[in-house]
Amino acid sequence: MLLGFLALAQVTLAIDTAAGQGSAQPLLQPVTAIESSALLLRLGGQEGPLSSPAGERFELLSASGEQVQGGLGSSDEETLVVELAGGVFVPFAIDGLRELRHAQRAADLVLDRPSEGDRVWRVRGTGVERIDGALVGFAGDALVFEGAAVGEFQVAFSELAGLVVEGLGSPSTVKQTGTQVLVDLNDGSRLSGLFERLDAKSLKLMRRGSALELPTQLVAQLLPDDGRARWLSALRATKTEAARPFGDDAGMVWYPRMDRAIGGGLLRCAGERHARGVGMLSPSRVEYALDGSLTRLRGACGLDDSVLTTPLRPVARALVELDGKVVWDSGPLAAGAAPKALDVPLNGAKTLALVVVDHDGSFAGDRVDWLSLLLVR
Repeated sequence: MLLGFLALAQVTLAIDTAAGQGSAQPLLQPVTAIESSALLLRLGGQEGPLSSPAGERFELLSASGEQVQGGLGSSDEETLVVELAGGVFVPFAIDGLRELRHAQRAADLVLDRPSEGDRVWRVRGTGVERIDGALVGFAGDALVFEGAAVGEFQVAFSELAGLVVEGLGSPSTVKQTGTQVLVDLNDGSRLSGLFERLDAKSLKLMRRGSALELPTQLVAQLLPDDGRARWLSALRATKTEAARPFGDDAGMVWYPRMDRAIGGGLLRCAGERHARGVGMLSPSRVEYALDGSLTRLRGACGLDDSVLTTPLRPVARALVELDGKVVWDSGPLAAGAAPKALDVPLNGAKTLALVVVDHDGSFAGDRVDWLSLLLVR
């Protein structure tokens, strides 16, 4: 009994408010309501591996912005089910589906959208066949598609490479009351729902009228979706300057990546994983337009831990610009070092830019992570 209590006590919760970041405290008592002052709830200290989802791994994007990855199945003709790590099953209605891709088979595919209708990619021999038409529904371990030229047929999940859905109209909604939260998971997935309860074992949500329970090992953080704060990486950039450290003729270009390190993996710095942020390689720049209603930019910056697997020991710098003027300078960022915290007043600025530059005379390995950048009203 004592061992079980100690295992649960390892889970910690930090609550950030407008006054600043909260310190991590053991999560010993259930949380049944989110205080109005909370901007972000961060979980830590979770231990124990979670079971991997069954079958092949797919990545799904919904109309509401949810993104999940796991194995596929269907519960009825109108519902696709994704199995996440830990044996969590999340249903998605057909009218809320926007994109589906296989983690390996679609790795080199550009899932472009037709001018109208839906599009599916399926494996045929050594290649991938693209068919335009309409998604009809689901049948066990397959989706049902009607091709404009070939009629209705099934695409088994075992041969599915990708799918894009036009999404005519708005997906059906369920009227609910309560605190809506955006939930980031430790595998890079993200979900949304109404907050019900958080304890050392699980997070409970109401999602589209149905209960969903997530083990705490799977949950990274919760953002109350009430307009008081938003992730910078969720904004559309107005201008991007990619890194071309060897010049245009070399053909090697690295564009900033949202919520991913520049190499495509999860953002990791000084041994800690971050679900949100921007990965960049020096020299590069990304700009955003602000509407004047935001007051602060919070977060941190450091070099991605992937650098530690190379013989390189780079040093880079990161800058924040407001309306073209530098207002924050990280100083030298070294591989393996703790990230530099930032808290920048926006003072009614119209443009915000993240800039990364070299510091030690070599661009090699300058993989800069902007971590958990939060815009606060």
